[in-house]
Amino acid sequence: MGAGGLVRSYGQCAKDVLATAPVEKKELFQEVSLVCSYDDMSIVMQCIDRVHGKVVSQDAGIVLQVKCQVNSGVVEEFVSLVKDISGGRVECIIK
Repeated sequence: MGAGGLVRSYGQCAKDVLATAPVEKKELFQEVSLVCSYDDMSIVMQCIDRVHGKVVSQDAGIVLQVKCQVNSGVVEEFVSLVKDISGGRVECIIK
């Protein structure tokens, strides 16, 4: 078989494999840190739930810092939501 035949043969083989391979969907997440007072904790958690985010960690000190993962497609919407509902009291840091 010549070079052209090999290219067509391997090309068809690759096409067949890709056509039958399972497709696995992955979501891309971005980490967002939220710094707030304890009074605003319920607002933060509501906003995370609303965008189906996931709390990664919480650090309790003078203020509360919550690290969460949010679907990268809704990060800006999430930050706007947090700022609107909290009246700008919650600081959002996109990592």
